[in-house]
Amino acid sequence: MNVKELIVVLSLPGHYEVITLENGEFIVTPLPPDAILISKESHADSVSHFCIKED
Repeated sequence: MNVKELIVVLSLPGHYEVITLENGEFIVTPLPPDAILISKESHADSVSHFCIKED
């Protein structure tokens, strides 16, 4: 989908995951209200922040 279509979809109430493709198009996936998403980068940051460091 293009930017105009993306704006129309995101104007509807709800939770969405938006993926941007290399060609500039978007994929929008509706999510349930209680869904929690975490990216690989965020997971790695959390692990490095909260891991127990042995001295």
